[in-house]
Amino acid sequence: MPILEEIDLNMEVIIDIATVIIISITAYIGLKSLQNADKIKKYQIIKSLKDEYSNIEMYNALQIINDWILECKTHGNDFGETFLSIKQKMKKGEKYSAIEVNTFKNIDKARRKITHFMSHVKLLYDNKIVSRKELAKIISKGQIDFYLEKVKKLEVVNNTDNEFDTFFILLMNESKIDDKN
Repeated sequence: MPILEEIDLNMEVIIDIATVIIISITAYIGLKSLQNADKIKKYQIIKSLKDEYSNIEMYNALQIINDWILECKTHGNDFGETFLSIKQKMKKGEKYSAIEVNTFKNIDKARRKITHFMSHVKLLYDNKIVSRKELAKIISKGQIDFYLEKVKKLEVVNNTDNEFDTFFILLMNESKIDDKN
């Protein structure tokens, strides 16, 4: 009977080894699933921001800011100072036509929409949800330039200045963001 006892002992060892192997394979599959889930989440975040930037409301916001700047330049006015002047006069209760008030509100709404998008981009990076390489899939140099050269000026005169300029300037200088997005 010692042979049977030896076989039983060997079977127990084999079962223990098989159990360890199965647990290891299960853990590996679980890890791969988590990694894939993380990739899918990042893809969804990037796609969501790309969709947000390419939707009609964002297009209209960009167009409103651009048209405002061109309008101001046509009349020889600084667009930031003109925006501030209208805002201050409205706060004092001075009368403006419905068209002027509506124009100001549209510009301010466009400014907030663009800044809101840029804040999402910055939060994703600050919280290490996306890398610099992944940021390049979300935002282009041209988009950063538009924000820094146009929207940022409205932020400053509106007293809603933020640290985005430093962040985006560093991002442009240190990463491979280009105009291909």
